Amino acid sequence: MKTILFVFITLNISLFPNSLFSQDTLFSHTANFATGSDPYSIIGSDLNSDGLIDIITTNFQSGDISVLLNSGEAQFQSPVNYSVGIFPYASTTADFDNDSYNDIAVANWYTNNVSLLFNNGDGTFGDTINYAAGIGPTSIICADYNKDGNFDIATGNSESQNVSIFLNNGNGTFQPGISFPIEGEAISICSIDCNNDSFPDIVAANNNTYSITVLRNNGNGTFSNFGNYPTPPAPRSVFSSDLNNDGNYDIAVVTTIHDSVAILINDGLGTFERDSNYYIIDQPFSIISNDFNSDGFMDLATANHSSNDISILLNLGNGVFEHVYNIAADSGSSSIFSADIDGDSYIDLITANRFSNNISVFLNTSFTCGDANSDGKINIMDVSYLINFLYKGQSPPFPLESGDVDNTGFINILDITYLINYLYKGGPEPNCPLTRPFSG
Repeated sequence: MKTILFVFITLNISLFPNSLFSQDTLFSHTANFATGSDPYSIIGSDLNSDGLIDIITTNFQSGDISVLLNSGEAQFQSPVNYSVGIFPYASTTADFDNDSYNDIAVANWYTNNVSLLFNNGDGTFGDTINYAAGIGPTSIICADYNKDGNFDIATGNSESQNVSIFLNNGNGTFQPGISFPIEGEAISICSIDCNNDSFPDIVAANNNTYSITVLRNNGNGTFSNFGNYPTPPAPRSVFSSDLNNDGNYDIAVVTTIHDSVAILINDGLGTFERDSNYYIIDQPFSIISNDFNSDGFMDLATANHSSNDISILLNLGNGVFEHVYNIAADSGSSSIFSADIDGDSYIDLITANRFSNNISVFLNTSFTCGDANSDGKINIMDVSYLINFLYKGQSPPFPLESGDVDNTGFINILDITYLINYLYKGGPEPNCPLTRPFSG
């Protein structure tokens, strides 16, 4: 009688040589791209209808905007610059003339006006058309304030201490701006439906009075002052999102003197209470909110002007945040924008860097645990992929961590067994390391 002996050779592929784990981060600083001089703010939009998010920077010193078209895979073409007013401060983008192409509106601080640039349909833009604003416009946003189906424009005017509303006539022309007073320098504004009446309201950060002002929409594109709320000294940037998952839009504000992020929670009726938590950041200039780690909760990121980096604050699920790390950007990071830049369904970050005259791209390094072949699904093909990697010399999973389904820091036969048990025997879900190692 013959005895058959089966020998299993177990291979261990270490994810992190010399240590089980290296520094974890959700983002990797992958590249910088040149802009005009002194890019003070940044926004993004699909400007040439190719499904990719393009970038617009507002260049304070050179008096223009830079349009950087996305070439795919997070690469951008050389900037094309368009002259606007003197000392442009901020931009916004929407389809203002209802031709299905996104246009651009720019707030010009020194010339006290708004420049409109209309899209030719291919991501290039024609001559500017200007509208008078208040004195010293430093922020600009757009929303349908009178519910007529057209995008209107609002500017925050720091020196005249008011907000100007420009109602859209529906064909890309605008009515003269109507101003509504606030309680300080409106250095930053955002749109938010504070009281759940389906009309967009406006929140202004008042840099000199250490407060925010809430302007409630009267339902026709006019506004009433609905209250002022104290903030730490020198609020610089304001952003709105549902931060505690209660269905109401809350407010996050960064302050430069206090070097912090403060949270104001909405009670659902349009009044706000400041959260007791502060998050200390080194001179944050700009703030953005999005779900960076795909857990269903809105996180925060700031661009930090003095330390030349960005800060990531992850939402623990109840509106409380953990300041998890900083990532180096370039010199004078003054504005931050979030979107899926490389088309992988994860939210990336881009900063405008004033002193280095460029933008920094931070790609999200999230992945689906167990999706070893990166096809967006977990199935028997991933089991086969791991077998071929371990025993037939084929390509490794990308990233490697997606194959470490038992979270040991190694890929071996136990991961194959774990994945089979999950797929066919009701075993536990794959449990990879939370993020890929830092590579910025």
